[in-house]
Amino acid sequence: MSSTLAPRQLDAYRRTMRRRAAEADGRRAERREAAWAAAGEDAGLLRSRRGATRARALGALAEGTHFSARSDIDLAACPPVLRATMLAEGVPL
Repeated sequence: MSSTLAPRQLDAYRRTMRRRAAEADGRRAERREAAWAAAGEDAGLLRSRRGATRARALGALAEGTHFSARSDIDLAACPPVLRATMLAEGVPL
């Protein structure tokens, strides 16, 4: 069964889809901004509590184009001696 939309209905549909897409883009941008803030806090903890000299964001957050509501925050910390420190403190890896 096929359905044909009148031009006015089709225009309304297109406007609605554009509005919804813009709203979704706005929500995604807000989530990404919040994720960057959380990543900054986590990087500070890696520096202060684990002695990291640098922390870098990786993955969807750093790249940006694939960031979504399901994205996590991936951080890499330097130096590699952190692993030994974490193991010595009983932090599960």
